[in-house]
Amino acid sequence: MNPEGKNIVGFLEQYIIELLDLELKPGEIKLLHGGIKHIKKRRLDCYNNYKDKIPEIIKIPDYVGTHPKYLNSVEFIKKIDENILVAIRLDDIEGLCVATMYDVTDSKIVTMLKYGRIKKIDR
Repeated sequence: MNPEGKNIVGFLEQYIIELLDLELKPGEIKLLHGGIKHIKKRRLDCYNNYKDKIPEIIKIPDYVGTHPKYLNSVEFIKKIDENILVAIRLDDIEGLCVATMYDVTDSKIVTMLKYGRIKKIDR
């Protein structure tokens, strides 16, 4: 992490924007001190186990989607040992930032796919 407490952990690609029909622009994704604090407070085990995998989850997700409550959001999901979701949101000042991360069950993935909340990335 650099001295300002900002860490670039990924890039929002144009193909994700188009796939999800988002009104966002491609750009760097940051993990800020506030995001780390939020994740540690709510999902400490997940953070400790997968913090180093955040760039991989963003770069090579198995699924992507949006959260219906947050219009300017993207959720990246990747199966590592378990399904890990990294959610980013657009901050008015900082731009695209990691908002949270947590594990998601296989049954939740099935439900999210069924209702169109996420889409599978075919490689």
